[in-house]
Amino acid sequence: MTALEIIKNNLIEKILATKNEQILETLNQMLDSSNENDFVTFSQDQIEILNLSETDISLGNLISEADLNKRDSKWLS
Repeated sequence: MTALEIIKNNLIEKILATKNEQILETLNQMLDSSNENDFVTFSQDQIEILNLSETDISLGNLISEADLNKRDSKWLS
């Protein structure tokens, strides 16, 4: 069983066991909301930025997180 299946089964068990209507209503609203937000529409500017990022990645124009943190610390001081 995958981790996702385990989580789903645990949630199902807890949902079936609870008698708290408010929890169930909140959970239902959260799941309804997440279904509405499954698709994201990007603006043309956002698409261009993503394409530039992909180009940087393919060209090896990368920086490690550690180096980025050092630059941030230097910049902030």
